[in-house]
Amino acid sequence: MKLPAAALFATLFAACQSSTTREWLVANQSLTPVEIYVVASHSGDTLRQTIAAGQTKPVYILTQDGAGSGVLLARSVFDTAQTVNTTGRFMQKDFFNTRFWSINIVQEKMLPSHYAHQYTFTVTESDF
Repeated sequence: MKLPAAALFATLFAACQSSTTREWLVANQSLTPVEIYVVASHSGDTLRQTIAAGQTKPVYILTQDGAGSGVLLARSVFDTAQTVNTTGRFMQKDFFNTRFWSINIVQEKMLPSHYAHQYTFTVTESDF
């Protein structure tokens, strides 16, 4: 059975759709485990992640259709964020301040285009 040219083109085009994956990570360089709570803007979901001392873990991952190399800042993704250590002290560093984030954007594939973003926020002992 032969596919019509339009159906063949549509199938090939769908298989070649570009995408973007964005990860927001927290690197815990403090001496104790921390818990981070964030509320995702687009869904309203409250997300909680416990991160041991010396570990880095994602707090949120967003995959979207379409290739995007533009930066998506934490303020655009989260409504609120709170970080507390195991002694009950709250983090004083501003989670939404761009200067506290390390940003790495890589185009992993050309066709279909795929961009991988990693936004890393580092927590240290002096932040509490």
